[in-house]
Amino acid sequence: MRERLRGSLFIFIIQSAVLLLLLERWWPTFNGLGPSIWISMLLVGAAAAAIAATRESARIEAEARPVTEVSPRSQFGIVVLHWGADVLTLSIIPTVMASSVAYLLVAAFGYGYFDWGYPLYALLFGIAMVLLGKVAARLFAGRVIAPLVAFVLAVYAWMYTIVTSAHADTWTMFDRAALLFVVLLAALLFVGLLLAYRASEKRAAAVAGLTLVGFVALVFIGGSIHVYNYPRVPTADPECVTVASDSICVWPEDEPLLPGLVAQLERAQALEAAAGIERPSIVFAEPGYDGASRGGHRMTVAPVEGGASLRSAQGFVAPAVDTHTGFPQCVDGNSTGEDFDRHFQVADLMTAYVIGDMADDSWATSSPEMDAWRLQVGQVLEEWPEADRVAWLGEQLAHYNEYCEFSGEIAQ
Repeated sequence: MRERLRGSLFIFIIQSAVLLLLLERWWPTFNGLGPSIWISMLLVGAAAAAIAATRESARIEAEARPVTEVSPRSQFGIVVLHWGADVLTLSIIPTVMASSVAYLLVAAFGYGYFDWGYPLYALLFGIAMVLLGKVAARLFAGRVIAPLVAFVLAVYAWMYTIVTSAHADTWTMFDRAALLFVVLLAALLFVGLLLAYRASEKRAAAVAGLTLVGFVALVFIGGSIHVYNYPRVPTADPECVTVASDSICVWPEDEPLLPGLVAQLERAQALEAAAGIERPSIVFAEPGYDGASRGGHRMTVAPVEGGASLRSAQGFVAPAVDTHTGFPQCVDGNSTGEDFDRHFQVADLMTAYVIGDMADDSWATSSPEMDAWRLQVGQVLEEWPEADRVAWLGEQLAHYNEYCEFSGEIAQ
């Protein structure tokens, strides 16, 4: 029993470590705590499958010894109890503990929403992964190949079973299809394990192999279930704040995010003022809220998506670089090559300023070269006084919008 408890503690430590890694990006979002429980299953489920495969391999080796052939420990009921103990310690206990900690954090800080759907998905998926490890052990002999195969298949299953998003713009995201799918995975593996155990030695491997093939096929055919396609509905008025002539509107639950969003919009407005850009007032709103209801003057809805982050900064920069003059004048949907790269070079540099830290290397684009350049320029600009930094960026933005030219050079 001590070995099983050590395994349970090991799984919980892995899950807690992953949750801490997700702390900065996921947990501040409205219901990021729930999805983070599922995301942690990438390593948790794989580790549980590998441990279960190791334990089952050891049991198979013990069952093969003549001294144990007549032992009560080889009876079917005892074996099922051992399977249940592994499911309890490698899946149920760690997931319940991690989910309870997440729920207590939500209750303590009074912000966010804890969607119980995700921990339920994770719990059932963890059970399936324990069974997966045991089925793998029935096919592959030894304590090396079986855990390795179980680990790889567990990672594959996690990647293609349920698809989620860090920015959860929903009231609730419980999906019956996702729940049914993980139940089917667990049921398939349990039936396969049961048949493999009851079969003869020659047939056991064949049954286990067919079960793993069926498992892979089921994930491939029925997986990739998206569980974030349930938008919030306007059951309550959003929280709005006016910044100069613009407005920011977020759902009531996201009110704590407003100070960071306001700071980003103020920096974007400072860039526009330095570039001499004049535009109509804009309502920057989270998805699901119609900004046109904020008044009679001209407005556009731009996504904020729940936080003072890269996505919101890109939304605030868009009117200056994309919507206002950039896209119609310098690039269009058919643009490629240098024109397209130059456009995003300008947009990314301005976005870095709006985020609030031009030397921030926590986000990247599809171009490593452009990211390296942005960080190099950003590190130089971070050393400048704020007024000089804004003036230089505004000058570059104005020149680009007028001539579609941008050298990217800066005095060191």
